[in-house]
Amino acid sequence: MRPLAKAVVEATESEPEDSGRVRATRALLRRVYRTLRRLAGDPRLPRPVRWLLVIGLLPIPGPVDEVVLVLAALLLLCYRRQVLEILAGIE
Repeated sequence: MRPLAKAVVEATESEPEDSGRVRATRALLRRVYRTLRRLAGDPRLPRPVRWLLVIGLLPIPGPVDEVVLVLAALLLLCYRRQVLEILAGIE
């Protein structure tokens, strides 16, 4: 077996050193996704804000999705009360 192929096989078979950090990151991403999905589907927020959240979650290359999410975050500041009510119902 080639050295590179052997290294790849060993790396995929062994447990990563910081698997706790990987699990924590996955849990955080799941929580963020669940929160954004809940916000994007709730009718208490205006449609344009919900669409910005949906567009921000799309895998668009470049900085477009980041700019859209920043814009959506700024608009969500105007709807703090509704956002807090929606987030209180998650857990």
